[in-house]
Amino acid sequence: MIVFGVESRPVGPYEAARELISASVIVAEKTVIRARVTGEIRYAEHFGTNAGHGLRAGMAVDVPRSVVLGAGRPQPAEGYGSKGDPVDTFKASTETKKTYKIHPSTPYDLQLPYRTKELEWYVDPQLATMKHIGEDGLLEQISFTEGSMRGDVTVRAIDNDPMQGKVLVGRWDFVLDD
Repeated sequence: MIVFGVESRPVGPYEAARELISASVIVAEKTVIRARVTGEIRYAEHFGTNAGHGLRAGMAVDVPRSVVLGAGRPQPAEGYGSKGDPVDTFKASTETKKTYKIHPSTPYDLQLPYRTKELEWYVDPQLATMKHIGEDGLLEQISFTEGSMRGDVTVRAIDNDPMQGKVLVGRWDFVLDD
């Protein structure tokens, strides 16, 4: 994880021209660090509304080493919320008819209509790798790895019911973007 400074053009009632943003490191090079902006922005005055710097959670950025203010390793943790708060919560595309734009290494919640012990997850195409972070009630927190193929991805939750057979719980359509 790194914390870096940005200069922005304040919009609306906001006045801070300099802000601090957190990001997870993808690769560190000699002069720049390739990182992904994390969703938990504690230091940006207007992150997520009309920020003058134009950065949003999940975006990949090239950060010059000169503006990196701090670096550290996050405490290893497991379970729901261990990778930070979800950037967004998605209802099944079978219900909403929407395709959601997402970023790799960014936690998202999938809202399930119900949960069973026989729940199976399928990702199509198989070149995209989905990681299960944890669950909280009817929310399943997931993220996709950096090595996943960019483009259209479909996630299906199937209930492998011993009495009824395979039952579709939900399908989520995504566009995995860098």
